[in-house]
Amino acid sequence: MAAGQHEGAPHVVAAVSQGDGTGTGDRAQQATGLTDVYREVCAHIRATDDTSLKLLAAVPLATGIGITILVRTSTQDLPGVARSVLSLFAAVITFAIYRWERKNIATCGHFREWAAVLERDHFKLPLPIVETGAPRTHPHGGVSAPAFFGRSWGKTQAEILLYWAVIVSWLATSVYTLLR
Repeated sequence: MAAGQHEGAPHVVAAVSQGDGTGTGDRAQQATGLTDVYREVCAHIRATDDTSLKLLAAVPLATGIGITILVRTSTQDLPGVARSVLSLFAAVITFAIYRWERKNIATCGHFREWAAVLERDHFKLPLPIVETGAPRTHPHGGVSAPAFFGRSWGKTQAEILLYWAVIVSWLATSVYTLLR
């Protein structure tokens, strides 16, 4: 994969580079191509957000059910050591999902910046430019997450808290099932 190219984006790049070589038709096709790219980028943003929200619902639900089952009294069929190992396994799986979700967050951020550049350069929306050249505010105004203990608290912070709470819960369940 070429430097700076994002996985899943080659078909988007192809849409921009199409043209008939005559000049005016090239500009019209490029404008149409960039509009198509913008639509595709927005679709990717929605898809990554949709995946994140589904995980935000499923991970705590599965954790609650799993922990409820594992903290019951040990039986001969499922002794405390096996329950502890299952809890450790669940903590590792949750950590793996968390790491994948962190990449998903970075990917979404990449797409948001790409969309903002298209809004600025293709759609000519007035966006201020920061030192790196990528816009940081949007024409519809700033949308800030509500403050929590004096800090902005949005989706990313909620995901970090949720995943680490789940991982700690699985680890605590592992210890509990061994000590009981």
